[in-house]
Amino acid sequence: MLGAQIEGVLHCSGTKLNATGNALSTDGAKIDGGVFLNNGFDSEGAISLLGTEITGNLECDGARLKAKGVALILDNAKVGGNVFIRGGFESEGEIRPLGAKITGHQPRKAGAWPGSPHSKKQNLPTFRPSTRFRRR
Repeated sequence: MLGAQIEGVLHCSGTKLNATGNALSTDGAKIDGGVFLNNGFDSEGAISLLGTEITGNLECDGARLKAKGVALILDNAKVGGNVFIRGGFESEGEIRPLGAKITGHQPRKAGAWPGSPHSKKQNLPTFRPSTRFRRR
């Protein structure tokens, strides 16, 4: 879905993906709605939203991600709504939001992003405390 124009939501709730490398890539896509990777979404392979523009929410509640290195790539993504990474979310791999611009709610404190050094769960991804989040 590289560079795709999606008029509406990208609804992957409950989807099971298995790939070497990226299991799902929307790099450079414009999505006029939300992206739903929740409610049993299960991925073996990275999810890349590099430079993706999402006008709605990015919801990953209850998702399970497994990838070597980075599991969720949000570099330079723009999210017009909220980012939800909670409710049983699990990841074997880093969440990387470098340069991401998130308009709505987002984890802001050191312990708020899953896998931060202050997170109590050890099976979550590594958080890089130097990462800065910018609001529009």
